[in-house]
Parts: sequence; structure tokens; C-alpha cells
Amino acid sequence: MNKSRKVNPIFYLLISIVLYGAISCKNENKSNKEYASPYFSPLFKANNAFVYRNAMFGYSVDEIKKSETAKLYDATVDHLFYEFTFPKDSTLFSEYANVNYFFDENNQLDIITTDVFLSDSAQVDALSTALDEHFTALYGNKIETDVEKPFWNGSIRNKENKEINYTISYSTLSDDIGISIEFVRK
Repeated sequence: MNKSRKVNPIFYLLISIVLYGAISCKNENKSNKEYASPYFSPLFKANNAFVYRNAMFGYSVDEIKKSETAKLYDATVDHLFYEFTFPKDSTLFSEYANVNYFFDENNQLDIITTDVFLSDSAQVDALSTALDEHFTALYGNKIETDVEKPFWNGSIRNKENKEINYTISYSTLSDDIGISIEFVRK
């Protein structure tokens, strides 16, 4: 006797949930891994719901003031300037980052820059490697140009589920030891 067995639809639902969870965990782990640079993790909070440091393009000045945890140094109508201090270590130099948020004529965040000031070129190399790995894991391969400033194209959905496109780039500081990182809304 040849009976055909019906598979319960709940079985398919459970399999789908398990597969989705496995894929989601894999993508989340790509951006939450530990990097060699001790300066990476304090600056880049592990939350893929934001562009950078709990900030989203389109946020107002007040929304950034509520979300940023670094020390506010200066505020104007179209710019917020924060200083982020890294935990003290054995170096003689103060290592810190200047985080700048720039707003357009509609009071919407459209540019984020961070200058990270480090004590030596080995730390610059380690942070550069961490940034390359992190941005490549999130956005795919970097786009090389004839300028010495590679970039990545990013895309994120805001709270209204509208897609926001932007570029991410970094370069070494020309007058100091460190790295400048830039997020620009397209």
C-alpha cells in the first residue's frame, strides 16, 4: 500500500525561521567581529540599524544630541562637534577622536566626519586594516579611484523605511598621526 505523506505547514515555517536566523547571525557576526585595533570598537558601536555611532542620516540636531555619548564641544545651527577620548594607556600622547555632524538647510544630518588622533603609525596601520575589513564586510569590496581615498557605497533604511544611500571613505591625516573617516549622504 503506497500512502503519500502530507508534510505539516508548520514544519516548513520552522525550517524557514531556522534558516533565516542562521543567515541573520552570519551577517551580524561579519560586522561585530573583534579587530586588531583597540580604537575600532569604542568608535564603532555594534548596531547595524544606524550609519555611525547611533546616528542616522536625516536626524535633526536634537536627535543627534540625544544619541551621541561623547563630549559636546561646540554647536552651531548646522554643525555639532564632539570629542571622544579613548581609555588611557601607557603612551605619553593623548589619543582621541573629533566627531563632527553636519546638517543641511533643512536641519537634516547629511555628513559625518571623524578624525582619529593616534600616537604612532603602527596604530594607524592597525586601524586602517580594521576599517578595511569592517567596511568590506558591510558594504562589499571598496571602490578604488586614482585618488588615494578608497570608498564604499552604503545603503540603509531609516525609521520610515526609506532607503538612504551614502558613501564611506577614510584617509590618513596629512598634518598629524591618525585617520580621517567620512560618511556622506548622496
